[in-house]
Amino acid sequence: MVVIAAAGGWWAGQQTLVATDPTSAPSQDRVVISVEEATIGRELVLNATVVQPHVILAENALSGIVTWVTGEEVFDTGAAVYSVADVPVRVVEGDVPFYRDLEMGSSGTDVAQLQAALSSAGIYDGEADGRFDAGVRTALREWQRSNGDDITGVAVAGTLVAVPSLPAAVSVGEDIVKGTRLEGGEVAVSGASGERRFVLTIGSDQERLIPPDATIDVTYDVHTWPSVLGERSTNANGETEITLTSPEGAAVCGQSCAELPSDERVSLRALVHIVPTTTGPAVPAAAVRTTASGGTYVLTEGGESRPVTVVASGDGMAIVDGVTAGARIVVLDASGAAQPQPNGSPTVRPSDEPVNTDVPDDEATDAGG
Repeated sequence: MVVIAAAGGWWAGQQTLVATDPTSAPSQDRVVISVEEATIGRELVLNATVVQPHVILAENALSGIVTWVTGEEVFDTGAAVYSVADVPVRVVEGDVPFYRDLEMGSSGTDVAQLQAALSSAGIYDGEADGRFDAGVRTALREWQRSNGDDITGVAVAGTLVAVPSLPAAVSVGEDIVKGTRLEGGEVAVSGASGERRFVLTIGSDQERLIPPDATIDVTYDVHTWPSVLGERSTNANGETEITLTSPEGAAVCGQSCAELPSDERVSLRALVHIVPTTTGPAVPAAAVRTTASGGTYVLTEGGESRPVTVVASGDGMAIVDGVTAGARIVVLDASGAAQPQPNGSPTVRPSDEPVNTDVPDDEATDAGG
C-alpha cells in the first residue's frame, strides 16, 4: 500500500523564527510564515479485481499442422487468430457458429454475419439479409484478396469463428500451438462473456482510512475510469469486498470493457482519493485556531485576527479561504498575551490548542509535493 500526500512540509526550511519586534534579536517563542499557494491531497493505491465469466466461444473445425498463432490479445472483425496448414482462421462478430461452407445459394443467420463483416470492411454495401448472392461473392473475393487468402469466393467451414462482440479480448485455445497437429474439436478461442464486476478487497485497517464518499480511479492501459464505492460484503478471509461502479451506476469500464484481458480475474490499479486534491492558499494546520463558538481564524504578523474557512486539509497543512498568498501569519506565539478576536468573538489565547485538521496517517507514507 502506498499513500501519497501533497504539500506536506513545503514551508519547512523556507521560513525563519521572527521576533515580535523586527529590530530585536529573533525569539524562539514566535514563528511567522508566509502563506503560499499549494496543493494537498491524499491517495491510497490498491488493486481492484475484475471478475468476469470466461467461456468457450468457438471450436476449431480444421485439421492439419498449426503454422502460425497470433501474439495479439484484442481483435476486431476479420482479424486472424491462428493458421492451420497456412489457412488462416478469422474472427467475425456473431452469435451463431459458422458450421458449414458459405457459398452461392446459402442462406441463414451465418450468412448475415458474413455480410455484416464484409460491410464492416467497407467492401459490401448491400443488406445483411442472410442471402448469399453474386454481390456477396464479389465482396468476399475482394476481402480474400485484401487479406492475402486464397481467392475462392467461398467461406470454407472452419475459416471463420463467431465471437459475440468485437472488438474484444479473446484467448487462443491451449491446444493451438505452432507445430502441433489438430484434428478438429479443439477449443479455438475463449473469452469473457456476461457481466463484469469490479471489486476492491481491503482489510479493516485500510477500510478505516477510506471515507464512504471516496472516489476511485481504476486504470488499465491508456484508460482511467472514475468509480465510486458500492455494496459491501465480507469474504471467507474476513476481508471487506466493495463493489465499484461508475458514478452513473453502470460498469466501471463503460464502452471499453471489450479491451480488458479475457481472464476470469484481472487485477487493475485503483487510486483511492482519501483527501480530494485541492489547490489554494495553504497554511500549517497549527496556525488555524478556534474560537469558543467554533469559528476558525489565523493571526497575522501585525496581531490581527483573520477569519478563515478550512477548505481541505492533510499532512499537517490546510487550504483556507480568508487569506491570500504572501500574507504573513503567526504559527506559534508563546507570549501568553490575549489576541483580538474576529467579529467580537470571545477571546482565545494563542496557546489554545489549534484545530486538528489531519486525517489518520498510521500506515501512511507521506511525500511532499
